[in-house]
Amino acid sequence: FDLGWQTQSTASSGDWELVDPVQSTFDGMVSTPGNDISTDLGNQAYVTGNGGNGGSNDVDNGVVILRSPSMDLTQYNEPVLSYYTYFFNDGGNGGAPDDELVVKVTNGFETITLETINTSVEEWNDQSEFNIFGLINITDDMNIIFEASDLEGSGHIVESAVDAFLVTEGNPDTVS
Repeated sequence: FDLGWQTQSTASSGDWELVDPVQSTFDGMVSTPGNDISTDLGNQAYVTGNGGNGGSNDVDNGVVILRSPSMDLTQYNEPVLSYYTYFFNDGGNGGAPDDELVVKVTNGFETITLETINTSVEEWNDQSEFNIFGLINITDDMNIIFEASDLEGSGHIVESAVDAFLVTEGNPDTVS
């Protein structure tokens, strides 16, 4: 569902889109997934530059940012953030692919990096899960941020996707 996620970009192409993913390939490798995570509701995911051949609508020359709506996580004892990512980085005119997908969380005052993904695969990554209690102060203005980048200007193919984002209780109170 689109619950108010925001996008911004300094890149020349490859902006985040909420879509039914269309598979694309580059040199015979799957660069964009052809479907969303099957265990979530619906058939949409956030994808960078959906469709076309690998390289025709990928992230180029900058950063594309996907930011969640503000979340009040003060109602959780131990909020756990979970999501699936897809990241592809290959090709280019010079040197090994060196781009990345960085996942951050902010509480309105500080921002921390949860993970940096720079290994290219041709499938959805395993589910990422972070109990953020103790990593950052929990506030009523939390956001998760996904930043896919192609910064070196060497023409790398950079594609990314995010799906099945969820906040759950990591350690619920005991009910008597």
